[in-house]
Amino acid sequence: MLDIINIPHADPLNLPLMHGIGPVSIITGLYLLFILKLGRRFMENRQPYQLRGILKFYNLFQVAYNALMFLMMVTCLVVYKPYKFSCMVPSPLDHGVKNWERFIGYAYYINKYFDFLDTIFFILRKKYKQITILHIVHHAAMPMAAYLTMRVNGYGGLPVTVSTANTFVHTLMYGYYYLASQYPNLSKSLWWKKYITILQMVQFISVLIHIFWTLQQEDCYINPHLINGFIGAGIFLITMFSNFYIRTYMLSKSKKT
Repeated sequence: MLDIINIPHADPLNLPLMHGIGPVSIITGLYLLFILKLGRRFMENRQPYQLRGILKFYNLFQVAYNALMFLMMVTCLVVYKPYKFSCMVPSPLDHGVKNWERFIGYAYYINKYFDFLDTIFFILRKKYKQITILHIVHHAAMPMAAYLTMRVNGYGGLPVTVSTANTFVHTLMYGYYYLASQYPNLSKSLWWKKYITILQMVQFISVLIHIFWTLQQEDCYINPHLINGFIGAGIFLITMFSNFYIRTYMLSKSKKT
């Protein structure tokens, strides 16, 4: 598995934070150090910060960012039509849509670093119960997963469907976060929160179905590292999100009744 880091970059374009595994490892390590130790120590004798103005801007920014990425990815898939849905391989480096693939792929990757702010804000607001194992693992793993995906696969291809589904879900999710942070009394009536979790699980299942369908196609080569990584991540995330849903929305409800 570690031989992945020695694989040459599938795309020679050397964008910031993409030239090696070092930057993503360091940034993710600092993130984990802050949320697991330094941040909690910093807040130990401090009152929680409200951050209402910052959260308003951040959540609206994330809604706009993810919505824009979603629309751009749909445009790529529907208007430019660079792929066969049954065999989505990256476009050749000299293809007219290549820079479009690079832009949306890199924008998606950078957004995974912005997502770190979710946890940092939880720390500063002392919302420690929100920082579940699922939350930490999911956030910490995504930048590395996105980096390795683009390293072995390049920009575009099969990951576009994953990113399209993910940005759609995140647009709704940050919309919920915005309403919950700005209107605390309203948060209990936001009944659709659990359906975002369901939508996330549907997303992972749909991706797995698409991958297994792709594997049935003849004369369709997709990097095996990418396939194995997506399948492993999909199964892991379905398991984690299912466990979260059961504990949060089913077991907790049964305890109240």
